[in-house]
Amino acid sequence: MKLQLSASQTLKLWLLRGYARLRPARAAHIALKPFLTPPSSTRTRAEADLAEDGEWLSSAAVPGVQLYRFARSPSHAAAHSAPYVLCVHGWGSFGLRFRPWFGELHALGLNVICFDHPGHGRSAGANSSLPAFVDCLAKIRAEFGPPSAVIAHSLGAAATAIALSQGALHSSGSEFPARSLRDSEFPARSPRDSQFPARSPRDSQFPARSRRDFNTACPAVLIAPTANVSSACERFVRLLGLPASLNSALFQALNMKMARQWPNFVAEHYDLAHFATALQAIALDHSGTPQLLVIHDRDDHDVPVSEGRSYQRSVAGLQYVETQGLGHHDIVNADSTRKTALAFLSAALANVASGGADTAKP
Repeated sequence: MKLQLSASQTLKLWLLRGYARLRPARAAHIALKPFLTPPSSTRTRAEADLAEDGEWLSSAAVPGVQLYRFARSPSHAAAHSAPYVLCVHGWGSFGLRFRPWFGELHALGLNVICFDHPGHGRSAGANSSLPAFVDCLAKIRAEFGPPSAVIAHSLGAAATAIALSQGALHSSGSEFPARSLRDSEFPARSPRDSQFPARSPRDSQFPARSRRDFNTACPAVLIAPTANVSSACERFVRLLGLPASLNSALFQALNMKMARQWPNFVAEHYDLAHFATALQAIALDHSGTPQLLVIHDRDDHDVPVSEGRSYQRSVAGLQYVETQGLGHHDIVNADSTRKTALAFLSAALANVASGGADTAKP
């Protein structure tokens, strides 16, 4: 990732670099604002896509967040009743970046819902964060029902992993029985589902979950997922050319600010080391079919491949694939990525449709 700065921003950055050596704690609080501010390109890129072929959605459950639904059927009724895949973009991106996937996902019998995270694309807000990403996912699930699958990238992939570990994207197999991928009579999920309420990152306790807690797993494709908050802070400090001594100060400043916005926030609880056990409990469905696929590129200079490998080491049972030469951004829509992911989703969803994920009852 390269910085594209105006003359005034360049001057401010030079001043910040000098300030960081004199008062690191204060400099960390100053650096926190750009750390939590998505780049302006997320707006311009989203606005360039008019999304005229999709349905623009809004919801009081996720105020200010722009959502889009792309139905496989022209029938409005079918659009609301068919199962859907949720596409979750990463930091500085936007929901419609997943466009190359839409036709292939429709071929699997799935609608597509994508959205712009707070502070991104057409959504409201000037800043965002990992807790905001996770909270947004939980609210979308509460509004539109649990997705049949999730495809997520970068910070969005980390948020998805956390939401999955909390059960925020799952449904009860007994309430929502497995069905054929081609079944056009999928009932609309009720946001009043109280058996598995949407969980908020305000809950600082992410307890390990047993696979028996979830009758219906939600297959997920995690592309270039981040693994921990502290590493993200370190990468940002390097990006700005600030001294490494600022790493811990920025991490502490982030903890303090997030705790004010999200009661009981603890940054470490958003690290893979904390939620890996809960994620492992749902990495396989009851028949042993993988429900998690992680794809990472060896030439990723934004989120190093070591973070993808940490998922492989920490979460037994997930499927892990490495690519070469795609980097952090091109990997999302690369032909090889889509081919691998679609084969994985087809197998996972076919197993759910045949009842393989519902062989055990709690």
